[in-house]
Amino acid sequence: SYEGQFESLTSNPDIVIATPGRLVEILQQTDFTLKRIQALVLDEADKLFEAGYREQLDEIIALVGKQRQTVMLSATIPDVLTDFARAGMREYVFAKIESEYTLSEKLEMHMLLVKTEEKTALLAYILSNLVKGQVIVFVSTRYWVDYLQIVLSNVFSIEGSYLYGKMDNENRAEQLDAFRHRRT
Repeated sequence: SYEGQFESLTSNPDIVIATPGRLVEILQQTDFTLKRIQALVLDEADKLFEAGYREQLDEIIALVGKQRQTVMLSATIPDVLTDFARAGMREYVFAKIESEYTLSEKLEMHMLLVKTEEKTALLAYILSNLVKGQVIVFVSTRYWVDYLQIVLSNVFSIEGSYLYGKMDNENRAEQLDAFRHRRT
């Protein structure tokens, strides 16, 4: 809600994460300033432009101090993004990670269309019968991390390391260490 967002901004936060449209709306309705911002990060910059946020981004950049660092992250670099960078940034550096250098030649990718109620059983089957070595599985929420931890361990006897954003640092380190040393 707007009220909660206004209240959050009055606490003088170190980091603000927002959609361009909502940030512009809040800036128009409050005396919150962006002049002291040291870093501006535009994640999924290509999608922001595709979604029509160019005008809001121009407005935000005009309100941010000139001494800021701007970082634009994008999986693709459309012409509109390149033009935006050239027009709005000084001394910019274009860094591109070539996919041929980041993907292993041994990488295999498969896509399976599966009904939701069959996903867990299929994952257990794949982990037990088809995959050799360590695997990383991405899920959408902490709920799924907790769910898979219980089901894979208790039902299918598959031990794994489990990570999510709000995990405390000690537990996260233990989970990563177990994976790193191939105990899971």
